[in-house]
Amino acid sequence: MSAPRFVTFDDDHQDIQYEGNWEIDSQQYQLFTTGYVGGSQHRTSGNASLSFSFEGSAVSVFGTSRSTNATSGELNWGCLVDGQAFPPPFPRLVQNGYQYCAISNLNPKTTHTLTMNIHATNSVPFWVDSINVYPSADTTYHATLSNYSTLLTVNDSSIRYGPGWEYSPNGGLARLTGQENGFLEIEFIGTQLLWKGIALQTSTQSRATYTLDGGALVEVVIPALRENTGQYTLFETPKVPRNRHHLKAVYRGFEAPLVLNFLLIADGDIIDRDPRLLGPNLDGLHVDPFIPPSSLAQPKRAPVGAIVGGVIGAIVLLIILGLAIWYLHKRRKERKFSGHVQLEPIPFGEMFAMGPASGSHMYSTVKVDEPEDYSSNGPLTNKRSSFSSTSYTPSATGLPDNVVFAKAQLAGHRQASDPVSYHAEARLNAQILEDAVPPAYTPN
Repeated sequence: MSAPRFVTFDDDHQDIQYEGNWEIDSQQYQLFTTGYVGGSQHRTSGNASLSFSFEGSAVSVFGTSRSTNATSGELNWGCLVDGQAFPPPFPRLVQNGYQYCAISNLNPKTTHTLTMNIHATNSVPFWVDSINVYPSADTTYHATLSNYSTLLTVNDSSIRYGPGWEYSPNGGLARLTGQENGFLEIEFIGTQLLWKGIALQTSTQSRATYTLDGGALVEVVIPALRENTGQYTLFETPKVPRNRHHLKAVYRGFEAPLVLNFLLIADGDIIDRDPRLLGPNLDGLHVDPFIPPSSLAQPKRAPVGAIVGGVIGAIVLLIILGLAIWYLHKRRKERKFSGHVQLEPIPFGEMFAMGPASGSHMYSTVKVDEPEDYSSNGPLTNKRSSFSSTSYTPSATGLPDNVVFAKAQLAGHRQASDPVSYHAEARLNAQILEDAVPPAYTPN
């Protein structure tokens, strides 16, 4: 079973009970470490106390320390759990985040009460920044907590390191990389992430970037090593709904290394585990609806490839249509003039010879010196007839509609034969047809 993570409660948490003269101090003291949990501290300059109840096996109290004189009598404090006193864990140091109390080996299944009694002065005040608890593994107790942060150390199971990361020389409490584009990724459940680092090795600052849930790239400055500078806050992400989130940090170079001391996750999962292995209910606590920025609909860009392909296709289609129209027009012209009128002199007797009755054929000349049709209805007089060499379109009967056949006229008696001229346009030679009319017919 996975172990719990340390849980951090800010000094303004509703479960911390303050007695005596306390005030809120938001000043950022430039001591060995920089930055506070929540951005402010409680400060007292007289006789005061505080108490806090919890369920877990260990508890610690942190705050700013500005005095190293343990014999002056100006600052004294006592740490008690369930009425039992415990000595301070370390000698006095000048720094932010100094550990005033550290009590462990408590029964994790029992509710305990931490009490601090403080005597301070105006010249040597006492500050409280946060209280850390190593909680029980009881999820029922976890569900009663609010306004807390979970502390993730450098070996937390949810952190994945890329190439180039190594442990710091101070006992492995931090990990660092000086490799350009060296990165780490973390999956976490919570509402905000705060990165704590330690200034190491160089006096020149560097750069790093991070992205949260695939959103915008955020650039941060890695501070250089300075006198009286140790732990610092590298960055703090914006607030997000309590759900599963992904963060990626990348070292951009080129001097001070990217260092991770620990992470604080607001409203985080209290159990040390990788959220990727959890089901839809995650840690079993309250989860807010959330849509990652990387899943939101992005403005659609014009599909350049499709547009270019469409334009080329349209051009090719127009070319094909143009060629098809040109070809059809050419074929129609060829059909129109394939049966053109013969303009050369036509041999005698070959005017109006009719070809097959089809729409694709025209009519040429026919002979006119064939036998005449005779009638008994009286004599007919000779008439001159003019013929045109115009082409004709077939009628439903297979004969040209406007063809007039020049028939010889019969007369009761033969007159002097007048020559008959047949004209086939001005370009045709006139042919004189003498005696083209047969002798008059006399009925018996």
